[in-house]
Amino acid sequence: MLRYQLFLSYLIALCVLWSSAKQPQQKQTIASFLSVSSSTADVLIDLAPLWVIIGLALYGIGSIALAMLTFASCPAALAELENDVKEAKVQLTKLGIQLS
Repeated sequence: MLRYQLFLSYLIALCVLWSSAKQPQQKQTIASFLSVSSSTADVLIDLAPLWVIIGLALYGIGSIALAMLTFASCPAALAELENDVKEAKVQLTKLGIQLS
């Protein structure tokens, strides 16, 4: 299954759950399950898509932060970069440019 297909299947499932939760008989069930009033359940159900978007944004930020924290260093690339810098310094010195 491709990534967009997986995303779309989750999106469709969430839309079906949300639309079924908007039905009057389901609102009463949700209100009694959460032990809240019917008007509070209405607000929670109406704001559910917003909370899903906020959750996805936090997940994305967390994934990026974790990837940045665990970014592996590459010793071979470091050695190659140091060699390139040394070569550049030698070439600049030959051209008469003083480096500190």
